[in-house]
Amino acid sequence: MNAARRPRGHRMIVRRVKSLQLGAPLCRPFDAVLLTIDAAKTSGVALYLSGSLRSYAEVKADDHAARDRVVRDAVTTAVVRGLPVACVIESSFGGFASAAMSLASTVKLWRDSWLRERQHEARFFEITVGEWRRALFGRAGMSRTAARQLEAQVAHTAARRDLPNVRHWTIGHDACAAICIGQVMVRSSGLRDALQP
Repeated sequence: MNAARRPRGHRMIVRRVKSLQLGAPLCRPFDAVLLTIDAAKTSGVALYLSGSLRSYAEVKADDHAARDRVVRDAVTTAVVRGLPVACVIESSFGGFASAAMSLASTVKLWRDSWLRERQHEARFFEITVGEWRRALFGRAGMSRTAARQLEAQVAHTAARRDLPNVRHWTIGHDACAAICIGQVMVRSSGLRDALQP
């Protein structure tokens, strides 16, 4: 059988633990520390402070120390600034069983790091790629190539605006997605309301 035509596996549906209603977009970002993650074997991460991008990176999801360091940086920033902190991670909505299960295990690794830093699971949110792309681009159904091009444009614009003293020659695809998730979440009235004491 031709490798290009070989079936990828059975489709399955994955249920997410904590669903976040985005709500109406806010006029301006709200005050919080947000860690946004594009879950993959090499996960893109972005850290936002009061709506402004502070850092981004790509981290091997199976690197325990690197994951914990990313989460610890977000929590420390929140404590120093006296702001609430949340983690928003892209999760699976279904698809091929092998891909969905791999993504679900990556989400679990990040959740474990979040909980190790003594953060409440109620502030660990999952969002699907369709949800954040629809909120950011006005539609979800687009080719992977077109989506990645738009994500790169948004990510580079945000990085140049919020981190003017850093050269952004290349931002990896996963980091671009994490930055884009953050662009949606910093103006999410649903997330702001979920973080209220």
